[in-house]
Amino acid sequence: MNLVFKNINIGIINSIVFILLVCPLLAQSDSLNLGIDQMTWQDIKPRDQVLGATKVISGGRFEKSINEIPFTIFVVSGEEIRANGYTSLTDALKMLPGIRAHEVGSGFDGSTFMMRGLNGNVHAKILINDVPIKPFIVGGMPLGAQLPIQQAERIEVLYGPAATIYGADATAGVINIITKTHSRPFSINASINSGNYGYKSMNLSVGIRKGSNKYPLEIDFYANNTSRETRPIVYNVDSVYLSFPKLELIDSLANYVTEDGKPKFGKLPHQSQSIGLRLKYFDFHVNFDIMSRVDHSALGMLPYSMSYASPLNYFGEDILSTNIIYQKIYGKTSG
Repeated sequence: MNLVFKNINIGIINSIVFILLVCPLLAQSDSLNLGIDQMTWQDIKPRDQVLGATKVISGGRFEKSINEIPFTIFVVSGEEIRANGYTSLTDALKMLPGIRAHEVGSGFDGSTFMMRGLNGNVHAKILINDVPIKPFIVGGMPLGAQLPIQQAERIEVLYGPAATIYGADATAGVINIITKTHSRPFSINASINSGNYGYKSMNLSVGIRKGSNKYPLEIDFYANNTSRETRPIVYNVDSVYLSFPKLELIDSLANYVTEDGKPKFGKLPHQSQSIGLRLKYFDFHVNFDIMSRVDHSALGMLPYSMSYASPLNYFGEDILSTNIIYQKIYGKTSG
């Protein structure tokens, strides 16, 4: 054995020693790679803490924490609205539980939504800053992009009947759009969006605050304009839509425009506009809103009864809402 060790090459011994020294280095972990963080029960905020941090005005006469309101309330924050590009009320409602929203409903009601199994346009009361906006002459609130969704600080959605507080038309619930107020002496926000099918949306909000910190004069102005050249709601006419079964009766249908017995579809445009002004001084509040919506009158109707061929067939309305409020809260309120 002694002769064998004497005949070993010195270079081989040096190589073995070098490998033994290097191997521990290769086994070390990289300090730059961070471990995967895992959520534990300590990272979950208690329910009371989360609800206590959210304050709403719906379901009461003044602002309270959600856990003090005897109703089920969900809140869509303004940050969520602007991060997801919501421009209409149905955009904001479609992600909430118990609500099924349809962007294209009918020419009479515009966008529609179901709330707890009821037609929300008819059975849910829609408010802007706790003030009803539905005209009394219509059965349901017509919806488009005419509401100040982009200017909302939050949208409070109250589930369930609230007739004792808001009246008989609050059978399904209440939707309260709270517009944001500006705390700086002057601020302005604007956005322009465009998309497919001629979609264009412009939103503007301006805030002015003057006077002392105790009794400032607050002025908030907003304007919105949303339009679409057409709506992509028509399937392949040749493979989906059937010809009128009795061609000899087509001439008797005054509103039925046809091509080879099949209904003819033209552009289905949409237009929504709104302008609003808020004034607050001491305990006086002045609100002024002008909202308009135009949709094709044939939406939601059979082609036999109303023509889809002409984009000039439309249905819409102009809503003017003006109110002056004096609100004085005495004593201390909880929350």
